[in-house]
Parts: sequence; structure tokens; C-alpha cells
Amino acid sequence: DLVPSGREPLGELPQPPLVPAHGPGIEAVVGDAHAQGAGHGATLGPYGDGVRIAHTPPRYAPHIGGVEVVDQVLAEHAVRRGHEVVVLCADEPRGAPTSVNGVPVRRLAWHRKLANTNLTPGLPRALWREEWDVVHTHLPTPWTADVSVLVARLKRRRAVVHFHNPIVG
Repeated sequence: DLVPSGREPLGELPQPPLVPAHGPGIEAVVGDAHAQGAGHGATLGPYGDGVRIAHTPPRYAPHIGGVEVVDQVLAEHAVRRGHEVVVLCADEPRGAPTSVNGVPVRRLAWHRKLANTNLTPGLPRALWREEWDVVHTHLPTPWTADVSVLVARLKRRRAVVHFHNPIVG
């Protein structure tokens, strides 16, 4: 279990809401991608073909942070629904596991941070080489969101930009 300092273990993460508060969310885009022929042919019972989803948070579990926890909940939920998921993020903490609760994680080298976001020079190439139908990224994280949307456009794939909060001060 993940244990933030001074708190009880998180245990199993809650199910994410399927109806976003504002605009279409990942579920709507995944459904739209599936309707347009995306999906890799796996039979998933009531869900039909699975969709390949690349998540690009700045970091991923066991790192604890708001974006990281939200992304973990969504990635694990998508895996349970039968989608093929990969997380591309910074290797922080260094040497963290390459699979977390059944979600494959590609940890990328980083050397500096900008606005608390690890700058991962290998992200554009990793996104380009990985096979995915939809990329899910986060704002206000510089670099990961910008690169993810750019590569999605170049590959003619869908992108979901998940807005968390404005940068203040």
C-alpha cells in the first residue's frame, strides 16, 4: 500500500467518476476512438475491443501527488475495463517499479525540473514509438502536456488534456 507520510495506507484506490465535471473526459474520448475503429482486436465482452491508452503524468506511483494519484486511479480503472494501458513518466523516485498494480510503466530519464515537472528528453521518442489510440496528459504540467499533444497531432491520434488547477503566484 502507498503510505503518504503521517497518514494511513491508501489501500485500494476508489473508482473514478465516469461522468466528468466539465466537457468530455477520457471515457468519452475512448468511446469515440473505439467508434472510429480504434482498438486492437481484443475481445472484451460487454466493452467490445479495447483501446490503447498512453498516460503521461509527470511522475507515477509510488510517487505521491495529486496528478499522480488521479492518473493511477484512471489507469488502473482502464486496465480493469480491458483497455491496454501504458504510463510514460519520469523515473522518480529513481529505480521505481516498471509495473504498478498491473499497469506497465515506462520510466524515463530526467535531469532537471521546470515548475515541479521533470523534464524527460526521451518523452517525444517514447510516445512516437509506443502504439496507442489516445494519450491522456495533464495541465498545468509544462513539457509532458505540450509534447503529448504535439505527438498526438503528428500521429493523428486523440489527446485528452486533464486540467487540474491554475498556477497561482
